[in-house]
Amino acid sequence: DSSPISNEVPYSDIAMAQSSIEIKHALIGYKYTQQEMRTAALLHQALDGLRMKVAMDVYLRRISEVALIGRPKYNMFGLFNQPANVIVPVTAGSVEWNNPATTVDQILAMVNTDMAAYQAATEFNTYPTHLLLPPTCFGASLTKYRNSASDLTLYDILSRSTLATRKTGKELIVEQGYKLDEIATTDGTNKGRIVYFNKDEDNLVMDTPMPLTFLAPQLIGVEVKVPGEFRYGCPKIRR
Repeated sequence: DSSPISNEVPYSDIAMAQSSIEIKHALIGYKYTQQEMRTAALLHQALDGLRMKVAMDVYLRRISEVALIGRPKYNMFGLFNQPANVIVPVTAGSVEWNNPATTVDQILAMVNTDMAAYQAATEFNTYPTHLLLPPTCFGASLTKYRNSASDLTLYDILSRSTLATRKTGKELIVEQGYKLDEIATTDGTNKGRIVYFNKDEDNLVMDTPMPLTFLAPQLIGVEVKVPGEFRYGCPKIRR
């Protein structure tokens, strides 16, 4: 509170800290032989663009792989295998989703416990917007019903009735995650990982300072080569 004639106005500000992100450089290109170019010119046909498309696919696959599982040998981690000190709960799950004896309520209790840990780690500033499941768990969520008299599947309940949905008022996005069945869990077992994250662009970012850029064609010997280069970092969790 302050006097209506006071000039002492509090102003908001933000604290800034310096952070470094590992950036890697990579190359991919395509090429044609002089014979292929002479043939295309003689037939008045454009050169086959499939090689450039394959180079683009290689680039997109690398970026996707880094975004999800990183490059651990370079100490770069993706969304699925962030270190324990980063706020992205990645759990093995304390119940077996595919076990017929496991009830929907048991799985829901486990998910809500994980979400509570997520919220506490962010000091209740961020809530999960997405839940990624191993493919086997995702399949079970579509076929496991709350009880014999209900037409609600586990997937329906996870989407609409979790701790996060109650807090945000929005449906939780539930999807299956690439290789989550294969990535070893933090306790050394291979039960598969469950990943919770908030997709807000202010929270989850990935630096790609240079997208794939093809250089000018270069005549080298009897080939025309088109080298390409790109630079990328790994996902960064801000809170």
